Amino acid sequence: MTARTQASLVAMIVSMFFAGTASAGGTLTEKIRENPTCQQFDDGCSICKISQGVAACSSPAIACIETEWHCASNLSKTGQLEGK
Repeated sequence: MTARTQASLVAMIVSMFFAGTASAGGTLTEKIRENPTCQQFDDGCSICKISQGVAACSSPAIACIETEWHCASNLSKTGQLEGK
């Protein structure tokens, strides 16, 4: 298995893990469905970039305090990213 294949596999597994993670405001999967133009979500512990409806998330930070998932960057009406 190549390094690129391994990295893709790890990203897929991590995204599946975090996509089902529940918080006070619901799961990341629900948030993605509710806000389809959002390109990146944040819960105070992890950052998840969304590509074609699939989340690729960072590892949780040490001693973080998990909050509700929120959109950290969204596509504007012009198709460009804007911070929220």
